[in-house]
Amino acid sequence: MEKGDAYDFHKMMEPQRDLEKGDWESLKKFFQEHNEALLEPFDLSRNTVIHRVAALNKPKILRDFLGMLSPRDQWHALRRKNVDGNTVLHNGELSVEIAKIVLGYEKLPQPSEDEIYPEQHPEKELPLLEIRNAKGETPIYRAAFNGNLGLLKYLANQVVDLKKHCHRTQDKFSILHASVSALYLDVALWLLKVDSSLANEKDDNECTSLQLLSTMPFVFRSSMPFGTISKLIYNFLPEFPYNVDDNDDDNIMVDDNDHDNIMVRVFTACASNRPYHISEWDVIKSIFVLKMMNTSAVVLADVLVQNDHSWLRSFDYIQRPTRITTSVFSTYNVSSEPKRDEQCTLSDSDYPPLLLAAAKGIVEIVERILELYPDSINHVSKDELNILHVAVIYRQKKIFRIVKKHAACKSLINRLASNGNSVLHQVGSMKFYKGKHEAGVAYQLQEELRWCRVRNRQNFQAC
Repeated sequence: MEKGDAYDFHKMMEPQRDLEKGDWESLKKFFQEHNEALLEPFDLSRNTVIHRVAALNKPKILRDFLGMLSPRDQWHALRRKNVDGNTVLHNGELSVEIAKIVLGYEKLPQPSEDEIYPEQHPEKELPLLEIRNAKGETPIYRAAFNGNLGLLKYLANQVVDLKKHCHRTQDKFSILHASVSALYLDVALWLLKVDSSLANEKDDNECTSLQLLSTMPFVFRSSMPFGTISKLIYNFLPEFPYNVDDNDDDNIMVDDNDHDNIMVRVFTACASNRPYHISEWDVIKSIFVLKMMNTSAVVLADVLVQNDHSWLRSFDYIQRPTRITTSVFSTYNVSSEPKRDEQCTLSDSDYPPLLLAAAKGIVEIVERILELYPDSINHVSKDELNILHVAVIYRQKKIFRIVKKHAACKSLINRLASNGNSVLHQVGSMKFYKGKHEAGVAYQLQEELRWCRVRNRQNFQAC
């Protein structure tokens, strides 16, 4: 059988229609009559029909199509790549059943080297799970990237060394970075349970996964504005513990079927006399899903914080003898005037998670870091910003209140940034003013005045 590489859209138009309609008998009849087409591109993305059937989770059709091929062509069909370099197994949304079928064919007797096209298969010695796509990703990496925890667990059990699949060759974006950035926090928790060293991996921007999470306030409860009714529903809904030490991996995240069962119980408790199919149901379920995400984010942050010691790299040893600080109300620079317009924009890789989370107002991360490492509150960045500077610069009141209660607050106030600015200077700048929910210029001014209001200098200095 000759292997076709060109996409013949005239030839594939009719079977494409059959696939879209779900007319499997007509589709099977076509490929029985045109057996060679099973290895040819089926669409513009150069997927074969094997790719497409597997993606649609049609195990019986997949077996029928692979059964039409000789062992040699089965070998080629499972290694055939689309335009992105993906084989059948690289589809991260595959079901475990499809993956078992594909890997089952790999266990069959393999064709001899004389039957293989070596010039087109430089990876002929590699098993299917070690073949990489155009980005250098293995099927295991793709499963994590797509949040398919069931498939990830199954594929991980088929390999000896999972570490070989935790990175792609194109860059340093680890499998943990991928799952966190895609908001698959249950996958991230499982990966850390399997290999805690992933917490210290850095991407091309020299950012760890905790630094990445510290720039994502939308996954934490402290940054989610709720109305009165939504808040009441949120607080009433059950909070599921995410114990990464639990022996039952499936308890890390509740799947979609369990969502419905849980919501039935919750809704029945709330309104047992009301019908099941009402518009409020979707609202309650969406809030429940948010709470699930918030809970997993807190647990994930806790695991990552325990493995992070970036706050130890502090720049508080920098000596600046030309700078005299008597109080926050009298700050002088003998050599030059402070450049009060030069505020520092936090770059993810240059600042520890503590300061990044403070800038975003993520109370959960800041509180956990300060709880585990109380001395981290004294961390000073390379431009000599401390957590109090950052809280004031970015107008994060919740973080400011946390710092204000700390015994080290007084020493933080007297610290100057590298541009000569004290904490009070930072209050005077509106470069990072967001306005939030204040309507109109007068209300915005009122909000800013709250930051500048100091009733008693000594009390402020002493926090």
